Amino acid sequence: MKVKIEFEKIFIFRQFQGHTDGASCIDLTPDGLRVWTGGLDNTVRCWDVREGRQLQQYEFDSQIFSLGYCPTGGDWLAVGMEHSLIDILNVSSTKPDKYRLTLHESCVLSLKFAHTGKWFVSTSKDNQLTGWKTPYGAKLFDVCENFMIEEN
Repeated sequence: MKVKIEFEKIFIFRQFQGHTDGASCIDLTPDGLRVWTGGLDNTVRCWDVREGRQLQQYEFDSQIFSLGYCPTGGDWLAVGMEHSLIDILNVSSTKPDKYRLTLHESCVLSLKFAHTGKWFVSTSKDNQLTGWKTPYGAKLFDVCENFMIEEN
């Protein structure tokens, strides 16, 4: 049996240019009008999806490995960094409220808000899965994922 595969032309719909060392993570606002990107250049940027222009930029002391935008309003953005920190920013104001969470002992690999927006989880290279209260970061739970793979 022969299979013929044809590729259609691929068109770039929108290109967001700004990160100087690559983007490492991305999240959309619930309305789909803005995109948040975190970069290896220690910045987080907000983009207008329709126009492709940068709306906001925040500088950090570490590379950004993960981020999550709160889906229920309030404009809370959680940012996970290489240096084991999580910053929670209220990005709707000119001088954002900021909370810093310091429980992880290694780089924060992923962040995800619950659909209610009342809490979020983070994972880290230290094998910790942690639940946090939005926005100030009271710890709700903490699970260490230790497991071993045995070879026979």
